[in-house]
Amino acid sequence: MKVKATIQGGAQLAANLAKLVHRLDQQALYRVLLESGEPIRTSASQNAPRGDEPPHIADNIGMRPVLRGELASVVIGPVRGFAYGLPLEIGSVDTAPQPFLRPAFDSESPRSVDIAAKATWRELNAAGHIGSIGDVFPDDESGE
Repeated sequence: MKVKATIQGGAQLAANLAKLVHRLDQQALYRVLLESGEPIRTSASQNAPRGDEPPHIADNIGMRPVLRGELASVVIGPVRGFAYGLPLEIGSVDTAPQPFLRPAFDSESPRSVDIAAKATWRELNAAGHIGSIGDVFPDDESGE
């Protein structure tokens, strides 16, 4: 037995979904970005090297949301005053690399994307733009 299906409106659906995020106000977008970036920040902090004396870069991994026109992102890395994060990450003439940011990104990105999708849906629902998160993510345990 063969089953044939035709899906119409895929391009329109994709366009409409892309427009949804523009319905979030700036504070809601910041909440989504910070919530979704937390797994990467935590992993980077756990992976960062620690010296013999504090302050340790591992205790000073921060993040901040950035909006540039239509593009929203979150910057994760050492806070101001810990400029030696890049030489630690990639190494230098005198030291071997001790990567902590890239491995955190590689291991936690799928989780962060999932969190971003659910948090965006939750924020859109809270603003009255769409239905319950359980309608799309039935296995979601957040109860929202």
